Formats: sequence, structure tokens, C-alpha cells
Amino acid sequence: MGMLSEEMDDPYPIPAEYPRGKYLLLFDPLDGSSNIDVNVSVGSIFSVLRCPEGISEPTEKDFLQPGTQQVCAGYAIYGPSTMLVLTTGRGVNGFTLDREIGEFMLTHPDITIEPDTSESQSTPRIPATGSRRSSAT
Repeated sequence: MGMLSEEMDDPYPIPAEYPRGKYLLLFDPLDGSSNIDVNVSVGSIFSVLRCPEGISEPTEKDFLQPGTQQVCAGYAIYGPSTMLVLTTGRGVNGFTLDREIGEFMLTHPDITIEPDTSESQSTPRIPATGSRRSSAT
């Protein structure tokens, strides 16, 4: 249905000549771009929401929904390797781009934050993956 980014002043509707789904996309196309000159990772963050019933041309108000309404959310980190971290509401999984085959492979299943960690000091617990790899495509 539409897209909204901090880089845009207004929501961008999907043009009528293209297929339109029932979803809204919020994103920051290059989060951390102010850090590029100091060689710190940059990435993209996104959230997908259902478009409210009866809306054919979404406005900014339609994108302002509670986080509990997200269909999925995640981020991609770009650097020596490219990683996609994704949740659809049932856990968080990390996928790493295998450049040789051009697919994201599940490399970090079930990422969690230790329950006793304070919010300002959160460090994800990433389980060992061993040789278990599966495709995200």
C-alpha cells in the first residue's frame, strides 16, 4: 500500500500500475550513515505493518501504530559480511549473505537478550550454530 521513511516528508504510495498488497513499510534506508567516515557498520532498519481496513491511500496517521501491531521487523548490517536480523513475532533469527550462492543463510537462530540484562547494556545471546545452516529464501 505505501512506504514511509525518515528520508521522506510524506508517505510514498505504491503507484496504481504496480501490484498493491495490504501492508505498510517503514524504513531507514541507511541507519548510521553519519558513522561512515569512521568505519563503523551501517545498515537499514524496517518495520512492516498491516494497512488499516478501508484505506486505499495511506496517510502518515496510518503508519502510527503500536509496535505490537508489527507483522515483522528487522535490520540489515552492511560491511565485510552482510547480515539480516528478522523477527515475525516468534523469536529473532540472524541470516548471513552467502555471496557465492547469493542467498541469506540462517547463521544465528533464536537470538535473545539475557533476562537479567539492563536495557542500556543489552548484549544479544547468540547460540552456537555449529554446521547447521539453512536458506532464508
